[in-house]
Amino acid sequence: MNLKKAFYPSEEVEPYIETIPKGQFSSRINELILKGLTYEKQLKIEKDYSQFNEALSAQSPRAKGKGGHSTTMMMSAKAFEPEDETEDFF
Repeated sequence: MNLKKAFYPSEEVEPYIETIPKGQFSSRINELILKGLTYEKQLKIEKDYSQFNEALSAQSPRAKGKGGHSTTMMMSAKAFEPEDETEDFF
């Protein structure tokens, strides 16, 4: 079953449609639809990033470990201790 739907352009679009060469109307419409979908996807990504950044800024900073150092700093400091104490890493 093949249904055809009529396309009625708005008055702002009519001048641009008239400049499309005969036989290329469908391909131009498809191209514009794909550009629109890509743009919508880009806007969604930007919105998601801004929401993520807002959520991060609303959170409290990480808690400090012993001695006022973060746990990441304590773990990396362990790697630079003398060799006899780091044998358990290997």
